[in-house]
Amino acid sequence: MKYLNVLLLLLMVVTVSTAQK
Repeated sequence: MKYLNVLLLLLMVVTVSTAQK
């Protein structure tokens, strides 16, 4: 399931972005 991996990666990026701000 590539969609699951993409969703997880996206969530991680959003989390890091929010943490930086």
